[in-house]
Amino acid sequence: WTHGFPDVSPGPDAVCGTKDFKDVECYKTTFPTEYNKSRAVVRLIKNGSAHCTGWLASCQNHIITNQHCVGSQAELNQIEFQFDYKTPGCASGTASVALQLQGGTLLESDAPLDYALITPALAGNDPQATYGFLQWDKDRLPNIDERIYIPGHPSGVPKIIALDSTDTVHDQSGKCEVSSTSEPACQTSGPPDIGYYCDTEGGSSGSPVISGNTHKVVALHHCASCPNRGVPIMNVYASIQSSAHPLPGCSVCDAG
Repeated sequence: WTHGFPDVSPGPDAVCGTKDFKDVECYKTTFPTEYNKSRAVVRLIKNGSAHCTGWLASCQNHIITNQHCVGSQAELNQIEFQFDYKTPGCASGTASVALQLQGGTLLESDAPLDYALITPALAGNDPQATYGFLQWDKDRLPNIDERIYIPGHPSGVPKIIALDSTDTVHDQSGKCEVSSTSEPACQTSGPPDIGYYCDTEGGSSGSPVISGNTHKVVALHHCASCPNRGVPIMNVYASIQSSAHPLPGCSVCDAG
């Protein structure tokens, strides 16, 4: 019985030099906006073992992860979503899960863009009301050297944020930054990927790559290796909006 313990499926995710990501609670007071945005990130468990990362993507509780993490309805039936799986202190205390949801409906998936759009089986819950949701930077590629951060569950660990970077060649500010918007696509027929030297590991797949300027998602992390890479979120958004299950306006615009 391995429920909740990491047994992460292999993935080409990489630590670039020194491992720089830290427990999410370490940033609670120093980077409060980044900390609050990370609450929308969820851990995916498959058949009792840590699998990937996902995130709440709208006020209607849509979840986004990679297609290589959830590629079919049969696979989704084996998935558990764990909300706010984290330690109570900065890398201290026993990690716990605030909410667990099992399965759901696979609305859309795309292999070249490596995304899966899911409605979890809510069982009367409304997680976005508690944890919030991340908005999409839908109309642009991020700028080179734009600061980014990646909350997630590398190796299935309690939630971390990859925000700092010791890669002085590409991240000269000491923080994670966009290094390229034209990396070779990880997936066949996919668009050029966004590159960065922000640290990831197996289990980070499906994490949001968030702009430190707009605090909106600019890429969907899905592969490595140094630079690590994400699909431009503008491509994912355009694909979903042209599908049978477009996202609601709250995914890109604040209520006004």
